[in-house]
Amino acid sequence: MKKGVIIVFVATLAFAASACSAAIITIAIEGVVDTINDPCDLLGGQVSPSDIITGTYSYDTTVPDTSTNPNTARWVQDGFGTEMVLHIGTFTFKSLSDYRLAISNNSYNQDGYAVISSWNYPVETIPIDRIGWYLNDNTQAANANLDLPLDAPVLSDWDYNYLVIDGVIDCEQFFSIEGHITSATLVPEPLTITIMFVGSLLTRCRKYQ
Repeated sequence: MKKGVIIVFVATLAFAASACSAAIITIAIEGVVDTINDPCDLLGGQVSPSDIITGTYSYDTTVPDTSTNPNTARWVQDGFGTEMVLHIGTFTFKSLSDYRLAISNNSYNQDGYAVISSWNYPVETIPIDRIGWYLNDNTQAANANLDLPLDAPVLSDWDYNYLVIDGVIDCEQFFSIEGHITSATLVPEPLTITIMFVGSLLTRCRKYQ
């Protein structure tokens, strides 16, 4: 039994090390729909105020900052495992490519944090023009610098919390879902999950010895 546990431990550590080498951070978010504007009923009345929003966004920490503004930083994500996904009821809104994480520090008298995707998979043939989450802090205290965030934003640090999903067919056929995020948490990295799994396995082994 002990030999088997050691084999599992080594194998899972190897897997975790491989996963961690990609340096992907995943943030899980949950929110609430505040308003919906859907004049042509493109969503069939299936999204309403107070509906729950769940999802994640993942970004690669090795991607360089592409901003040329001294008060902002921007990391464009277009690699394996980096995406933004939101679920509302039966609908899934998902980035296709080139989604970006951006922050600002003392820019136009405020700090900012934004996750924005302008290239997305369609939903029921409806082009999704934007999936975006925006945080602003007028006290300019939320961001101490322009370093890439390695944890979920602390929502209480921000004055403005706005999520939007825009679907546009033409100037008359469109919808807009607006809401806000109520929780944001860092998803445990593979190594943490591995340690927890092996610890649980070792405990069970001792129990049945």
